[in-house]
Amino acid sequence: MLNLRQYKKIISKYYPDYRKQFKSIENEITQTVGSCKRFLDAGCGTGYHTIKFGKNAKLLVGIDIDKQKINEAERKYGRKNVLFLVGNIEKTKFRNGYFDIIFCQFVIEHLINVEKIFKEFSRLLKKDGKLIIITSNIFDPQNFLNRIIPSFIKSFIKKKLGIVINLQPIFYRCNCVSKLDRFAKRYSMKRIKIYRTGSPMFFQSNRLLLRAWIFFDKIIDNLFFQFLKSTIYCIYEKE
Repeated sequence: MLNLRQYKKIISKYYPDYRKQFKSIENEITQTVGSCKRFLDAGCGTGYHTIKFGKNAKLLVGIDIDKQKINEAERKYGRKNVLFLVGNIEKTKFRNGYFDIIFCQFVIEHLINVEKIFKEFSRLLKKDGKLIIITSNIFDPQNFLNRIIPSFIKSFIKKKLGIVINLQPIFYRCNCVSKLDRFAKRYSMKRIKIYRTGSPMFFQSNRLLLRAWIFFDKIIDNLFFQFLKSTIYCIYEKE
């Protein structure tokens, strides 16, 4: 199994453009958030990205259904202008138009009723506010396999090959650009930017599989095959 240093060394040697692409998108997200008044991280987990992208906001709010992760977020990043809450992002208690920016990363794929979350995001965003969604792309081969392979087989693969696999339920109800756009439009949001990147997440612990992923991602790294990229980044604006 590869450790983090070995993984970074292989990426830097065989695929330096990958880290440049990733950094460019992160910079775009940071600029979009800017020094907004109120920032919401919907599905914040342990709070790392809440602080990373919302650090210049006047008020940062992170919501997650997992109490243990919220407790860890409070322990690591809790301060005067940062609020971490246990709750369901499909129904919050904030008033209409409260947030300038909503950030939602790798949450959509785990939801059964995606429409509820778009409706709530639209309600929470002020006019001209931004919704930043990062999610898995169902057309990516590894995401497709992750959907159809039973959990007990994924557990076995994770144990034997050291592959990082998300064992949480995944439904992929809205994991392509056309469906994201459709729900956003239904609730008065228009897409203003889109980015796509590959992700070696499932293969970063195995040297052979990581090299195979790099080869595959380089092949599809052109406009004609962009729809196969594993991660979608969309920025929407409330009309």
